[in-house]
Amino acid sequence: MDWDSAFPKLVPRKWLENKPKLRLVLEVASVVMLLNIFAFMLGAFLVGGSAWGGQVIDGRYFVGNHSELTEVSRAAYVYSQWHTISTMVMTPLGLLLGLATRKRAA
Repeated sequence: MDWDSAFPKLVPRKWLENKPKLRLVLEVASVVMLLNIFAFMLGAFLVGGSAWGGQVIDGRYFVGNHSELTEVSRAAYVYSQWHTISTMVMTPLGLLLGLATRKRAA
C-alpha cells in the first residue's frame, strides 16, 4: 500500500504540483523540522538528558536520561522543556510534510 491509496484526499497533490513556491516552503519546513530533531538529540546528549525525564527537587533542576538524573541550571532545564515540546510537535508534522511534498515515482 502506498501513500496515495491510503490517504487519497489528505494531500491535494495536483494542487501542490501547480504551486512550486508553496512546495518549496513545505520542503524547507520539513528539513527545518528534521534539523530540530538532530538539535534535540545533540542538546540532550550534551546536557545529559532532557527535561521530559527530569524533575525539579527542592529548587534544583535535573534532566533525565533513562532514569539517570543530571543537575543543570534553571536556564538549561527550561530550554530543554521547550525544545522537547517543540520536537514532539514538529516531528510528526515534519513527517507529514515530507510525505506530502515527496515527488511521485515515474
